[in-house]
Amino acid sequence: MNRFRQPTHLFLPALALLLIGAAPSASWREFSSGWFKVQVPGTAKRSANGSWVAVDARKSAYNVSATPLREMPAAPQNYLEETAEMFVDRLHGRMGHRNYFKFHGVPAFDCGIENDQHHLGIRLILQPGVLYLLQYAADPKAFDPQAMAKFFDSFKITGRAPRKDPAAKDENGVEGNEEQPVQAW
Repeated sequence: MNRFRQPTHLFLPALALLLIGAAPSASWREFSSGWFKVQVPGTAKRSANGSWVAVDARKSAYNVSATPLREMPAAPQNYLEETAEMFVDRLHGRMGHRNYFKFHGVPAFDCGIENDQHHLGIRLILQPGVLYLLQYAADPKAFDPQAMAKFFDSFKITGRAPRKDPAAKDENGVEGNEEQPVQAW
């Protein structure tokens, strides 16, 4: 495991909303934060960790978040694969497809993770100073590859993300980002 911060705390919101059945929505909307834009079905709700989650009519969950990094990993492909493997371990799942590629000139990694209860599609995008995480989670019977592709393909980096030291402590002495990792929807 390397010393770079990995977003292990960010994969739970999508699954949590999927399990509790948050209010679904069918219409897709574009959100722009000033440093990225993405389309999601309906209106996203802010999770406790600062990521944003939307749920569609089939109760599939869409999650987008950003984790500031102190520095760019020396081996981006290894970092992205290790991050994806952490999701596999936490879900007690197995990784299906995996694809390392360049997303608008920056390292990116797509993978599918499955267990008996959920199918999860993950896209990790490593821009200098920030790791973007997009997740699509669904019940195996409701998994929609076209909806996942629309969500992933709509994501665009439009500016530089706020860069804060992820090891900085907040006013309560808690380590992490001093600012919220994404802007309000």
